[in-house]
Amino acid sequence: MLFLARTDLALPRGASCHLLGARINKRLLGPILLTLGIILTILALHAMHEIAEAKGLAQDIENFFTRNPTWNPIIKFFGGQVQEKASEYDLPAMLTLITGILLTVAGGIRTLLDIKRNK
Repeated sequence: MLFLARTDLALPRGASCHLLGARINKRLLGPILLTLGIILTILALHAMHEIAEAKGLAQDIENFFTRNPTWNPIIKFFGGQVQEKASEYDLPAMLTLITGILLTVAGGIRTLLDIKRNK
């Protein structure tokens, strides 16, 4: 019974709420979430692009060395470590992208609702 919905907990218009210890005007929450979401989405897309470039370069280098039989001992020694290292960053980049999209949507909806309420 701890999670009962209470309607009297809503903040009045113009009130402030605490977010990470800082006081933020309730009307600014939507634009802040929207901005953070856009920034996270852009950074995640950039990171995913960099990861794809690193994987492509590693694949090109591996193809070059495997086609030249002289370099086979080097390939056997290093293996596919570069591609494995680049692949480690796929999940964090994808989670950042998903978080950015969710924050953008939430911030956009919150901003639109605040604009509708103020009219």
